[in-house]
Amino acid sequence: MTRMQRSVVWRRQDRATMEFFTLSQVTDGWRLSGTVVAVDAGRPLLISYAVACDADWRTQLVDLSVNDGDDYRWMSLRSTESGVWLANELPVPGVDGCVDIDLGVTPATNTLPIRRLNLAVGEGADAIATWVVFPSLEIRPLSQRYTRIGEHRYRYESNTGFSTELDVDEHCIVMSYPGGWNVIAGI
Repeated sequence: MTRMQRSVVWRRQDRATMEFFTLSQVTDGWRLSGTVVAVDAGRPLLISYAVACDADWRTQLVDLSVNDGDDYRWMSLRSTESGVWLANELPVPGVDGCVDIDLGVTPATNTLPIRRLNLAVGEGADAIATWVVFPSLEIRPLSQRYTRIGEHRYRYESNTGFSTELDVDEHCIVMSYPGGWNVIAGI
């Protein structure tokens, strides 16, 4: 069986930020991995992450690190079979039952609910994600809505009041995130 793998480089439109991202099919599901190089409040920032999902695109494990030149932080998040989220093996309050992870520093994690929900054109669905805010690594729930408005276009809305339209490729990887990210290279 041929395994799918796709890599892209994103550039952020409104900040000095770039990311190298890879989506890979693995034996028991999917793996998303990326490295983000950014400037935050005038400071260099390097973020690396890996997300493991099952075959149905439910997040199981997330490893991430943040390095700002002075401080290095690492976190491992996992969702148990009962839907409890653990950060470095300690329970995370307020996010039990969330199926998706949303890493606030990348458009990569939009792929997860888009693939998992498998919406027909014209359909919409709500989801609550475990949201990791960067660079603080604060974790909180984030209510989201995805509406498929075209073959490769989705409207994304969150309870923060943010809304945009995402253009995706055939693998549901974000190609254009207005006001945020654009793919500048991909294979």
